[in-house]
Amino acid sequence: MKISNILAVSAVLFLAACDGAGGDQTSTTSPQADGAGAGAALSTLAVDIPYEKFTLDNGLRVIVHEDRKAPIVAVAVLYHVGSKDEKPGKTGFAHLFEHLMYNGSENYDDEYFKPFREVGATAMNGNTWFDRTFYFQNVPTPALEVALFMESDRMGHLLGAVTEERLKEQIGVVQNEKRQGDDQPYGRVEYRQLEGLFPEGHPYRWSTIGSMEDLNAASLDDVKEWFREYYGAANAVLVLAGDIDAATARPLVEKYFGDIASGPPLARRTEWVPERRVNARDVMYDRVPQARIYRTWVVPGRVKEDLAKLQLAASVLGSGKNSRLYKALVHEGQLAVSVSVSAQPFELASFFEISVTIRDGVDVAAVEEVLDAELEKFLATGPSEDELSRVRTKIAAGLVRGLERIGGNGGKAAILARGELYAGDPLFFRRKMDWMNAAVPNDIRQVARRWIANGYHQITVLAFPEYAAATSGVDRSALPQVGEMPELVFPHIQTARLDNGMEVILAERHTIPVVNVALQFDAGFAADAGGKLGAAGYTMSMLDEGTHTRSALEFAAEAERLGAIISTGSSLDTSQVSLSALSANLVASVDLFADIILNPAFPEAEIERLRPLKLAGIQQEKARPLSIALRNLPPLLYGDDHPYSIPLTGSGTEASVAAITRADLVAFHDRWIRPDNGRLFVVGDTTMDEILPVLNAALGGWQAPEAEKGTKSFTHVALPEAGRVIIFDKPGAQQSMIIAGHLVPASGDAETTLLSITNDILGGNFTARINMNLREDKNWAYGAYSFALNAAAQRPWILYAPVQTDKTSESIAELLREVREYRGQRPATQTEMDISVQSDLRGLPGQFESAGAVLGSMMGNARFGRPYDYATTLKERYASLTLDDIHAKAARSFQPDKLIWLIVGDREKIEAGIRALDLGPLEIRDKDGNPIE
Repeated sequence: MKISNILAVSAVLFLAACDGAGGDQTSTTSPQADGAGAGAALSTLAVDIPYEKFTLDNGLRVIVHEDRKAPIVAVAVLYHVGSKDEKPGKTGFAHLFEHLMYNGSENYDDEYFKPFREVGATAMNGNTWFDRTFYFQNVPTPALEVALFMESDRMGHLLGAVTEERLKEQIGVVQNEKRQGDDQPYGRVEYRQLEGLFPEGHPYRWSTIGSMEDLNAASLDDVKEWFREYYGAANAVLVLAGDIDAATARPLVEKYFGDIASGPPLARRTEWVPERRVNARDVMYDRVPQARIYRTWVVPGRVKEDLAKLQLAASVLGSGKNSRLYKALVHEGQLAVSVSVSAQPFELASFFEISVTIRDGVDVAAVEEVLDAELEKFLATGPSEDELSRVRTKIAAGLVRGLERIGGNGGKAAILARGELYAGDPLFFRRKMDWMNAAVPNDIRQVARRWIANGYHQITVLAFPEYAAATSGVDRSALPQVGEMPELVFPHIQTARLDNGMEVILAERHTIPVVNVALQFDAGFAADAGGKLGAAGYTMSMLDEGTHTRSALEFAAEAERLGAIISTGSSLDTSQVSLSALSANLVASVDLFADIILNPAFPEAEIERLRPLKLAGIQQEKARPLSIALRNLPPLLYGDDHPYSIPLTGSGTEASVAAITRADLVAFHDRWIRPDNGRLFVVGDTTMDEILPVLNAALGGWQAPEAEKGTKSFTHVALPEAGRVIIFDKPGAQQSMIIAGHLVPASGDAETTLLSITNDILGGNFTARINMNLREDKNWAYGAYSFALNAAAQRPWILYAPVQTDKTSESIAELLREVREYRGQRPATQTEMDISVQSDLRGLPGQFESAGAVLGSMMGNARFGRPYDYATTLKERYASLTLDDIHAKAARSFQPDKLIWLIVGDREKIEAGIRALDLGPLEIRDKDGNPIE
């Protein structure tokens, strides 16, 4: 698992309630639902997930979906067990058990990730919540039997591999995960929220992560009891999606899973929505940059029609710039920095939550007054027809885009599994869309009045057939042999030019009716150098805040009507405007896309409305340990007068953002956002003959302004003679964020592939040396890695380790030892190199499943001066690497005595230990970077 895959967040609207299946097999193609209005028509667009379903004699339900667009298979196992099944005093156990499932089984007694890295698995992870535990991975088709062996071995053959040592190890890892979450701003709200919403005895009253005390009390007997009760075949759903069919799948599933015991019959509650008639309020205090209101109601569970209607209500109230609360509190009232409204689906009960982050200097009572007034108005009249149509289209468009992926936490395998587990219907999401399409404004009003008129809790932060297991026919003394791995198939790249000379780069992808367009400019945060920091980000964020013909809200409403997603942004080296358009609405969507590029109005009112949000964002960064480090590291690495001597977040400083004027934004647009500085990238359901005239009509007449074109100048930066240390004091922190770095060559360097493999072995993935040391062996960190950030010029190579406070200096010493030994006495081995190279090679065919991945690859290659189809050259590059190359590269590129160390933590507890390491001159700073005596 690469470091870039580690940080991810997923949310899915679907499903609930489990129904037993018989021993028959059914083949189903989802029906087209009838709807009403424009939004309803879109909701039935390309949302067909054909599948076959069968049940083994031991009760295991199996769903197979065939999708041959890439030579990969998603393997997903969903167990109907989560934190709601825990007993008081043993909280956190469902999640702890998930971790144990990755530590080896009886017939593969090693780290679960290792064989998957060797075959190039992607989209691999596991997670636990109130109602379920989910394990998933995508593997190249020839490696399917490896995945089935591994999943079946831990389902049926786990307990012999679970030891006291491994249990203690994973308790430590989970506790570090809990510390990491608790240390985030607003990180402890959930505990109080659940206790306020649910009565004693309700299984949603405690958090899935559990308590430190309960985790410490977990025993080996608990592990065995949990496994025997809940990890039987009849309590799980297995989904295979991708390059597979049911005729192929069934004998394989019977082979590997047929001998697994069904597990005991289970009694489970299916619904428990506490009746709440009285509002309740809590105030809690935390170290946070802005006050925040969390107002939450308990509403029906995920398979109820009322929940689908409440999700529509949530979208009308708080999704997008045209939502009621955003307009009232953020855009017009300017009382809040952000607002969100969600209806989060769970099995026994769901949560309807409004979250408002309050602008500095604004009275909480003033925000509540507007919030109450808007809710009262909504409960009285409900949504308008136009509001309901817009949010239906938005939800439908999001669903269509989500169906491109077969695996992961939100792909088609997950959708089918959740539908089966909770509703006994893999296609439950279609029923939900039917409910949404059939709803009229008065339906939404009535449901809202029923469920969210009263009874909120506010925090201001302030059933069993007889089964029999088959006789096993699996040789579990060794993993199945993996067949010949597939080759990478990368789309053919086509190029053309608009009438004004701007290059167009196209890769056709006709999987779903969506076209993705991105206009990339050679600008980015580095273009701020010599000017006002944050100007690049401010300029790009203003493009959709009004043009000469559309206000910001009119623009957002038009995008919603088209089902288009238009976004702007910057990276270190580039700025871009992106469009995801439904094919049927391509022309109108491109016209809207072009409008914000060609005609931004930069209205003063919108500039001033956004400024407090920008400043609040900087304050948020200064409250988070990782972003504190990323803000302060670049000037230390690059020195003065370098384009990269800026906060890596691109947000600028409070002083610079406060000083940015409309003239600054217009000037940035004139110098950098121009046709002679951009390239158009297109991936999706179109051809060059179709898209070129559309782009020409919208952008072909665009000419460069008279202003001088912006340029960036990069000079070589030598490494320092010695290291230095800066401690950023964060009193009371339970963890220390350790960041260390020095410069390595640019991403476009000829040895980039060599550097990637060299780093991968040391710290670039879960089973790399650094993580296995600090997480798996020492249990001091939830995760520790090394990685090189991407950049067009010299780039930072970084060591990253958030560790428990009392092991800060010890962790630094271990990081140094690992790097030093890697360069000399314990260099990379041939086995480590082969695993890393083969993992990358075998993972290539699955990396470009989505249009977004292809688009990102093309844009990155342009940024780093590489061919657009650079991915097709990687096999040859990997094949040329030798172990001597790795050894030499490690010695040449990793310089442990020249590292700049930034540690964010409680100075009082960590300073003495760090000083004793004698890493170089040491200084203390506050979160703003100001020196402290």
